Amino acid sequence: MWGEMMRAILTYNNTKRELEIAQAKLENLIDKKNLLHDRFLGITSKQSETGIHSSMSKDRELSFIAECDKINKDTGMSLNQELKLQKEYVDKLNKTLDKMTSNLLELQGIEYELYSQLVVKIKSHEKNNITRAVEKTAEIYNVDVSTVWRVYNKKIKKIIKCQ
Repeated sequence: MWGEMMRAILTYNNTKRELEIAQAKLENLIDKKNLLHDRFLGITSKQSETGIHSSMSKDRELSFIAECDKINKDTGMSLNQELKLQKEYVDKLNKTLDKMTSNLLELQGIEYELYSQLVVKIKSHEKNNITRAVEKTAEIYNVDVSTVWRVYNKKIKKIIKCQ
């Protein structure tokens, strides 16, 4: 029962790290688009001083748009599609972190500690993370481990499944 749950748990720290990576990828994609913009649409000071607006600038704009919509063979998506998906992923990770924080703030006592042990303090490389979290919580509150398993894990499982 908890084995399936373990695979579903997104720890706070892992999610935070994943968000940092996703934000860096997003910044990289934005930089790529800005470089393309400068390459195709960059206006020299001489052109802007004289106010030259020709069909050449429209051609550059169309070239910029075409380049942003060109499918990348490695990703199978255009730069614009990649940007959109990466922004959505960053937003999803932010919402997940907000939900974890909100859940943590709503709990008290043993429930708070168990959730905190499972989601915030857990280390992904440790084996039997759930058992360890239950044992640690029972130790902190000086209650029997079976009590934590029987009484408190039901509510925490529901909260974790909702994330």
